[in-house]
Amino acid sequence: PWPAAILVVLFALALSKQAWGDRPQLFSIALFPLVLDLCFSARAGERRALWPLPGLLLLWTNLHGGYGLGLAVIGVFAVEAVLLRRSVARAFALTLIVAFFATLVDPGALGLGSAASHVLSPPRFITEEMPPDVLKPAGFVFAAFVVAALAGALISGGTLLEALLLIPLLWLALSAQRHLHWFAFGAAPFIALQAADLWRRLPYRRGRSFPLPAAAQAGLALALVVGALATTVSAPTAPDERAYPVSARDAIRSGTGNLLHEYDWGGWLIFHHPERAAFIDGRLFPFIPAVLDDYVELTTLRPRWREVLERRGIREVLLRPDRPLVSALRELGWRVRAEDPGSVLLARP
Repeated sequence: PWPAAILVVLFALALSKQAWGDRPQLFSIALFPLVLDLCFSARAGERRALWPLPGLLLLWTNLHGGYGLGLAVIGVFAVEAVLLRRSVARAFALTLIVAFFATLVDPGALGLGSAASHVLSPPRFITEEMPPDVLKPAGFVFAAFVVAALAGALISGGTLLEALLLIPLLWLALSAQRHLHWFAFGAAPFIALQAADLWRRLPYRRGRSFPLPAAAQAGLALALVVGALATTVSAPTAPDERAYPVSARDAIRSGTGNLLHEYDWGGWLIFHHPERAAFIDGRLFPFIPAVLDDYVELTTLRPRWREVLERRGIREVLLRPDRPLVSALRELGWRVRAEDPGSVLLARP
């Protein structure tokens, strides 16, 4: 029933909001639920729902590395169909094969192995790669989804599809907080179904559905449309740069030599200062392992930091003031070219 579904989906969307940065992962956040929904429809007997999947996977492959999740979802439904739903087993298996070969049209798809190794050993010094913290809002909502999914499975006995889909997604979510929403998206249909079933079992609700007058339904639909339009009007027209060293822009532009900077600031520097070569940025994979190892060696002041500083020819550093390297370089006489509460630009004397 849609009232239960909408309520659970709203919480899932709220949880996913932490990943709504201006990054290609937005495409995965949109396409994962779409692929999941099409698979559920095909499982219910609408085989035509499988037709768009190979095309969607081809598109997804060209947008973001998260397309591996789409293939995994189709694979889970195919396995469940082979074991329990022979009527759609052949259709799911064929769709999985065609979708897999569709992803290979893009040579970049061969980088899926690198993405998998990144998931297995995430760089924990990046906040979004740390395990979820249930004491924070996103972690708390995620924990609520886990409890609700487990409670539903215990009450109803659970299903094979539930286990095949949710256990891997739970492991993925526990590996890094950037993946919390995948579990929420996967669990939403099962939680909504259990919530609706529990509602019907209540003594005063037995056998009755969710009552909502037609006028109320129309009002809700209108409110959603108005809300969506309002967000387009109030949406910011420029990035929020308060977390970046904006006050140092003139000094950055006039500086010379190799610049060591915060990992988080790489994309900002590329956008605003293409004349200065970025040391590292959020794409991460091109910098593993050599550049990333040197970055950690320097910023955390590990034993070989002096050797790395000379080998990389670092002439300037743009870091947060509390970095150990900043204190060490100040003691060595590096001069301050720009400074504010969130950043400091030091130059070799």
